[in-house]
Amino acid sequence: MKKYVIGALLVLVLLGVGVWFVLAPASATPAVLYIESGVVEVNVGRGWVQGANEMELPRGAGVKTTDGEATVVFFEGEMLSLQPNTEVVLEKVSSKSVAVSQLAGETWSKVTRLSGIAEYTVKTPSTVATVRGTEFFLSDEELEVADGVVDYGTPDDPQKMKVRKFKRALKDKFVEEDMPVEHHARMKKFAERSLRMLSHVRERELRKHKFLLDQARQRGMTEDQMRKQMTEIDEGRMSEDELYEKTPALLRPKAKRALMLTKEIKKVRQRMKEFK
Repeated sequence: MKKYVIGALLVLVLLGVGVWFVLAPASATPAVLYIESGVVEVNVGRGWVQGANEMELPRGAGVKTTDGEATVVFFEGEMLSLQPNTEVVLEKVSSKSVAVSQLAGETWSKVTRLSGIAEYTVKTPSTVATVRGTEFFLSDEELEVADGVVDYGTPDDPQKMKVRKFKRALKDKFVEEDMPVEHHARMKKFAERSLRMLSHVRERELRKHKFLLDQARQRGMTEDQMRKQMTEIDEGRMSEDELYEKTPALLRPKAKRALMLTKEIKKVRQRMKEFK
């Protein structure tokens, strides 16, 4: 009798573990490369080779654009977009912080806080920008902030000053001044780029959960209908919270990150209206 009880308990434990793997949210990937255009190379310690879209990058990896553009997404929430002729090294990628060395070129960072990291830092050869949630453009010559507040300084004094929304600072002066109005168009283009990246990240997140997609199909929804529904939500014609509430409670942990990405997409769309 005792053996049967132990056997039954073991089966229940194994079933519980199986249910956990089915229902638990997938872990976020530390760093993923999205190639947007042109030639993009990566170096993971074996020399420079041509990168592949959605390849996972380890800590210490280098990314270099020539005529192309690319974005590195950290923990499926924070984004570093590289302009042409830009080179970066992923110095630190952990669940608590991200640190990038920007060796050349120009980058756009969007720190959403969706990943839960506490600190995000980008270092050029002579300046340092540190944030906890914002959007900013950085070169070795200047910093421009589209949202939030950025600590800006030198390697010896990384918190030399703070730069606020719609402000900029040049490294030769380290004085906060108004962002030129004509630069708003550049900020809007970067915001549009962020929208595209967030949509790609959300789609990748949904692909991880084939079980969720299968459930939607079983309810009679085609892929075209699902995409149409997401577009209506992104444009504010439907509520993402209402759709989330309709998701079976046991499946909500899997849908949580997609929900948060959707909210961020709507925030960016709203913020784009602020650019002149």
